[in-house]
Amino acid sequence: MALQGTRLQGIGRTVDEVGEQQEILGTFDFTGVGAADWRGGGSAAVNGVTFTAINGNKCSSTFGPDGSTGIRIVQTQNGTIEAGNAPGIETALSNFGTLENDDELCVDIRLTGSSAGDFGRLVVALVDTDYVAAGVMYRSSPGQWEVGSVSASTQYTDPSIALTDSSDCVIQVVFTASGAVLFDRGSWSGSFPSDVGGTVVDAVGTEAGSGRTNFKPRLASATLRVVSYRTAGTTDVTIHAIRVRRRKK
Repeated sequence: MALQGTRLQGIGRTVDEVGEQQEILGTFDFTGVGAADWRGGGSAAVNGVTFTAINGNKCSSTFGPDGSTGIRIVQTQNGTIEAGNAPGIETALSNFGTLENDDELCVDIRLTGSSAGDFGRLVVALVDTDYVAAGVMYRSSPGQWEVGSVSASTQYTDPSIALTDSSDCVIQVVFTASGAVLFDRGSWSGSFPSDVGGTVVDAVGTEAGSGRTNFKPRLASATLRVVSYRTAGTTDVTIHAIRVRRRKK
């Protein structure tokens, strides 16, 4: 049965300032969400923000919170970010407060990549009328999880840089109006890293298109998605937790 509107009790959402310009807009731990089957739809309210399941029909047997480790996605049918049919979770950026188009948004995600076919992914994406996404992908040769970004069906990265860890690890994606950069933060150590950045391991620009008159996606109106990606085999990934931060420019 699909889970509708489950709320974790005893958790209040706060906005904490870090340094002079960095704000924590929210930390969202999915390990305490009750087990549910989201293949037919569902949602969970965590720390005051509702995350809604999308495209669960791309998963034959397993999609949703497992009650202990987070939201598990076992994608068995084709679905990609560019086609708009990738399974995962989404929430409007406006749910974190008022964002401006020139803000810088940092999304830390704690994840596990269990298995996948070639180019199977788990990405963090901003979606407006266009999208930009960055995350991890599996390469069947040489048989490892690597970093990878995508902003169009013909615009994606394949730098062949292996993750330092794919089992319960943290990646950090920083979005601006012009694209995204990705940082590999290594194994989960019990908390999200306090700093932002380090060595950039991947980056992708937003697709300009022909005659486009505005930058996209726009942070003021975009949707945040965390979705898997499959064109072959089975993509098996788990979203443990997310932290969202903003820096005013």
